[in-house]
Amino acid sequence: MHSWRAMKTIRAGVLGALLLSCIFSGCDLFQLADAIGMCEDRISFGAVSPDERYIATAYHRDCGATTDTTTYVNIRSATAKFVGQGKDVVLAIEWLVPIGLFWTDDVHLSVQAIGCPSSKVYRQEMVWHDISISYESFGQIITESR
Repeated sequence: MHSWRAMKTIRAGVLGALLLSCIFSGCDLFQLADAIGMCEDRISFGAVSPDERYIATAYHRDCGATTDTTTYVNIRSATAKFVGQGKDVVLAIEWLVPIGLFWTDDVHLSVQAIGCPSSKVYRQEMVWHDISISYESFGQIITESR
């Protein structure tokens, strides 16, 4: 039986080897951090559509000290479990940004990003299934996305 200290040392060695392998092979450090369970999703706000069919969720993903916190918005069916990342992400900002979510009707979601520089937006969907999405940043429309 291994002691706790020995197991911790082995785990640190394995993580170090994975990190070095990733760096030298050019892999995505965000994906590596996520794959080994270093990322944490913190839900900051959710809004249910007026017809209660959908839930829009704003959340922040933190993958540790070596990466910036990323802000996401996803939309899912009201019956589906929340899963960060994936195909239901409609907004991704490489920045910690307070987000407001407002349903103007059953099929229109308004997303307000407070103090968001457009250069940090790297995913911005205007439509998700039958939902149209508009974006605003304190009176400034977010127009630039990568």
